[in-house]
Amino acid sequence: MPGKAGNTNAITHGVNSYLATGKLPVGCSNIEMKTNKLKANLIAAVQECHGQVAVHHELLVHTAVRNEVAALLIQKWLADAESPGFNGRLLTPDQRLAHLKAICSASDARDRAVKALGLDRRDESHATIYTLPAPTGDEPEGQTNAPPEPSQATD
Repeated sequence: MPGKAGNTNAITHGVNSYLATGKLPVGCSNIEMKTNKLKANLIAAVQECHGQVAVHHELLVHTAVRNEVAALLIQKWLADAESPGFNGRLLTPDQRLAHLKAICSASDARDRAVKALGLDRRDESHATIYTLPAPTGDEPEGQTNAPPEPSQATD
């Protein structure tokens, strides 16, 4: 027997439930696609880095995705407000600044959640490609392992 009409079972279950808050507004399908891709990429990165996706990893991914959705929605609303035909009025500079601060705040919260996932470990296997060996002291006077300066290059 199905639940009563209007119950919350449908919005608290499933990948696209958008965190138990319902669907995104009409015209935001691109935000849904972007954030689904972000979530899949973060889960794959956690799996690769840590070997498993623990509950706290899921919660951090959830936080990062939620803040990305907020930033993208605010960005869309700001762009819509600046477009012609938006109820015949434009935002004041203070209102625009408040929207921009909200975008920055949501992006910062997203970045903190991603950093907390511990994905910023450096892969040291490729480090030698980008670094020169340290001087050993055995080089003749005036010679180093560093490449010559453009002005010192000989023709």
